[in-house]
Amino acid sequence: MNDGLVRSLQILCCLIVLAGCRQGSGGRYSWDAEADSRADGTATDSDDTVPTDASADSAADVAQDVDEAAPPHDAETGCSYPSSSHAFDLEQVVAPMSWPFAVLGADESGTADFSAFHCDPEVNSIFIQVATLVCPNCPTRVREIGGLREHWDAYGARWIFLVSDASSPAEASAYVDRNGVTFGWRSNDGDNTVGPGAVVGSPLSGGVPWTVVIRASDMTMVYEEPEEWYLDIQSIAVELASE
Repeated sequence: MNDGLVRSLQILCCLIVLAGCRQGSGGRYSWDAEADSRADGTATDSDDTVPTDASADSAADVAQDVDEAAPPHDAETGCSYPSSSHAFDLEQVVAPMSWPFAVLGADESGTADFSAFHCDPEVNSIFIQVATLVCPNCPTRVREIGGLREHWDAYGARWIFLVSDASSPAEASAYVDRNGVTFGWRSNDGDNTVGPGAVVGSPLSGGVPWTVVIRASDMTMVYEEPEEWYLDIQSIAVELASE
């Protein structure tokens, strides 16, 4: 058989198996969100219904057009969220996101709310871990994070897990649980208050697993994982706790 034809057939088989996903560089996995979107445009579960289509604003639009309303203010503590003109960008104050339908890990409490994290003196850093159900390398990374629970507690690090192709926060949480994590908040990012998919569909996103780190004192995104290597998440937690 002609070599070119064989190669074409191999590529076609890969596309069928991956259903819209492609292998990224550095062993990471990248996905085509449009190809993987649900036919009905919603994520449902017996306990919650979370819209996943950003029909009013795409994630890219949201990144360029953050709500001009005054930043959240905690009247009891006098703590105000820093002003931001960026939804989700490196070296910028991120928008005051929250995930109201996020499922808590068995050992977690509170809400997945950037404003609450910023105003909590015990929180030094917020880590966001993006994964997909079909990513071959994501379970190893998630298990690594789960095995470092005492480290995160010692250095004031909080974790939000976003499983972008999960049908609901409940399915995202089940995935995280299966990989040995008992803490953190879990969602598919469909309930992001800035806009559905504002994180997993942001212009920064590429391969998974993908880690983003936010400094809680000023809510600036200080690290986002490049395609070529993994961030040293343990050292980063120490660094941000010492600032």
